[in-house]
Amino acid sequence: MNLKIIFVLINAIIQGLTEFFPVSSSGHLMILQHFFKSTFYDNMALDVILNIGTLLAVVFFYRKVVFRLVIAALDLPHSIIAKKEPKNIYYKRLLLLLAVSSAPLIIPFFLRKHYTDIIKTGNMLNLGVSFILTSIVLFMSRKRVGGGKSAIDMTYADALLIGLLQAVVAPVPGISRSGLTIAVGLLLGLSLKYCVMYSFLIGIPASVGAGILGFVDVFLQFNSLDWWIFLLGITTAAIIGYLCINILERVILKNKFYMFSYYTFALALLTIGIGIYEKLNI
Repeated sequence: MNLKIIFVLINAIIQGLTEFFPVSSSGHLMILQHFFKSTFYDNMALDVILNIGTLLAVVFFYRKVVFRLVIAALDLPHSIIAKKEPKNIYYKRLLLLLAVSSAPLIIPFFLRKHYTDIIKTGNMLNLGVSFILTSIVLFMSRKRVGGGKSAIDMTYADALLIGLLQAVVAPVPGISRSGLTIAVGLLLGLSLKYCVMYSFLIGIPASVGAGILGFVDVFLQFNSLDWWIFLLGITTAAIIGYLCINILERVILKNKFYMFSYYTFALALLTIGIGIYEKLNI
């Protein structure tokens, strides 16, 4: 099999597995790319492409909710002009909450070079520290199995806090976006199933934003043959991502979400050990 295809498929499998499990997809891809440096593709460009697959997985898994949100968005201007209550207050509230959580995504636009530099340095010590922080947040969530909040009683302050964490902290490799937003959501009293859904829905504009920022550069780098390979990678990431959302939802409903902290802590020790070894052998 073509080495390009193998390389893209391995990255796609890791992307699909780790994007939704709270273990940091960017951290895992950084480890892979640290030891297996590709001469085929720019790592940042490949990440942008494969992110399309996991984005499609979320949209398809929550397709009924996404459809109702689109209807709510189309109905909202008419409701405001006519000064009438929207037909479905739940989805109108959810739409506004998602908008509040997505507003801070303008911040990474200005910090893009900073995040890119972090990834390109491939510093295992820094990555290990980030994995430790993820472990702490995940482990803290064990004391709260979720409250009863949904779109009706979730506050805009809750939405803004989750959005700020997603925009400012989550882009750092080793910090899990889904882990951080779900754990904080549980601590804020969101219900289990709603918390998972909300975390993945706010990931849609984040993924779209990242894709728009990087897509032009990606498009100019590759030829038509590359795009067929990437289509295979996108499909692989989408299928695995869809299955992982199913699994994660069941794990959280059984109050086992915190158990991912054991894995990320072990990974932190491993990456810190590698980082120390590399420092001593420079």
